Amino acid sequence: MTRARQLREFWKNLAVLVDSGMPLLRSLKVIEKSCGGAFKKDLRSIIKMLMMNKTFAEALSTKLFSRAEINMVRGGEVTGLLETSLRLLADGKIMLTRADQYEAFYRNLATMLTCGVPALPALKIAAEPCDEPLKQAIMKIHDAISKGDVMAAAMDKLPQVFSPLEVNLVDVGEETGCLDAMLMKLADLCARN
Repeated sequence: MTRARQLREFWKNLAVLVDSGMPLLRSLKVIEKSCGGAFKKDLRSIIKMLMMNKTFAEALSTKLFSRAEINMVRGGEVTGLLETSLRLLADGKIMLTRADQYEAFYRNLATMLTCGVPALPALKIAAEPCDEPLKQAIMKIHDAISKGDVMAAAMDKLPQVFSPLEVNLVDVGEETGCLDAMLMKLADLCARN
């Protein structure tokens, strides 16, 4: 089995176990028992780190997992929606296309805002899995908001990154107090593209 296939199987199995109500640590131990070779050793290391009270994202910080995977897990841990993050990883939703990246950005940001994470930290976390051009644009929005701007106005200054439709939906969301719902609509639009 190739390393890439091992990772896909790992995320699928972990998503199923955690989704069924099994605690994360126990789920990892179950998967570790069925693995062999270097992957088994890596899982043992992750389990050991979790037992030392590290977060799952911290424990994944090995050469084995991509930054996108680690940040997807971190977003799930911060929002309390780790099961959702694991399902996305199991489905192979690691930012491949522009639409995938925008969908994940809008969905992660909407989820964090819904869960009460303040906008500035939520933007930083949602930016992490994105490629550099989008990540830099999100950080420009972050900086503009920290100086008192609104999100739609900050996005409007980046027409090469965000379309007028995106800007207008965010604007309506901010005006009506339903930004999280509008961001989720944007994620759904990106998913259909």
